[in-house]
Amino acid sequence: MLLPTMNHQEIFSQIQREYEKIRATTIERLFDEYDRERKKLKIKKDDPYIREYSIKTHGKNNWIIFMEKSPAIEKYKKGGYINFIAIIYYYSEQGLRVLHTQENALVSFSSHFFKRYNERMKLNLSNPLDIVKAYFRTGTYGRNKMIENGTTTQIIGFRPQGLQFGLVKYDKSYIEWKTFVNNELAFRSQEKIKREAIKELKAGIEAVKLFQSIGMYEEELEKNLLILQNSYLSLTGEKLIA
Repeated sequence: MLLPTMNHQEIFSQIQREYEKIRATTIERLFDEYDRERKKLKIKKDDPYIREYSIKTHGKNNWIIFMEKSPAIEKYKKGGYINFIAIIYYYSEQGLRVLHTQENALVSFSSHFFKRYNERMKLNLSNPLDIVKAYFRTGTYGRNKMIENGTTTQIIGFRPQGLQFGLVKYDKSYIEWKTFVNNELAFRSQEKIKREAIKELKAGIEAVKLFQSIGMYEEELEKNLLILQNSYLSLTGEKLIA
């Protein structure tokens, strides 16, 4: 069970262990449940249909798993790409804290982050967990840019609804998102960084497609392409033509 007294490494280790177990046992079962529900409710094939599943592990930790049709895939089909993100949450003296893994890093959201998200998106929600669900249901696709500032590494996350700001710590193995601003509050300098991030996404997509054009069709390459396409679509509202 996660405790406020744990240090970064203890929290990271416990979350990684539980996440790997969830991937190995729970995710496939939920994929099948998600697919059955789409059929039962006759969900249109182009509908992302976002669903959330709450689970409690043997370690007494609370997780929420969000699933949806990948935005870059036009028509849903069984066995196709279902995107998911698994978050874990607990309460401390500072309020609700939310975490998830991202490649080899641990990503954390403070209660202040969700307070600002609720205010600036004008959600008017009173339950902190409802605010968390509202944020993750919009999708986490986008692009992050790190900014070195002396001994501190700051990070800006570009998302469809706005920008999020945080710090990078522990040899870049920990991202702590501090606050959120909507697009209306974005400064010109931040918009410039966003355009650069979009340009990088486009270059990444073109590079992967080049590899595929010369006969490289590894599954990992296909997954990376889908992630890049989802992020590009999320920030620009456009699909790159193959």
